[in-house]
Amino acid sequence: MMPKISYKELIERCHKSKKTSFNLYYWHRLMSVPITRFFYRCNVQPNIVSYSMILFSILCFILMSLGSSIYFWLGYCLAFLAFLFDKVDGDLARLYG
Repeated sequence: MMPKISYKELIERCHKSKKTSFNLYYWHRLMSVPITRFFYRCNVQPNIVSYSMILFSILCFILMSLGSSIYFWLGYCLAFLAFLFDKVDGDLARLYG
C-alpha cells in the first residue's frame, strides 16, 4: 500500500503547470483524480492502466460497430472510460516518477 496522498497534493504534483486553463481543462478531472488517488493507494502501476485503456478501446470499437443503439451507447461509455484511464495513466506515471 502506497502512502496516503491528498487530492490537493495529487493535483499540485501532476497538474501544477496546467492550472491557468482551469475552466476547460478540469471538467473531466473531477472523475479522473479520485480514480488516480485510488489506484495510487492500491499501488497500481501505470502500465496496467495503459493495458486496460487499450482493452476498453478495442471493446468500444467492437460494441459501436454492432449496429444496435444500446451497444453504441455502451461503447460510448467505454470510450469515455478509456479517455479517463488515459488521464489516470499520465497522473500515475508522474506520481511514480
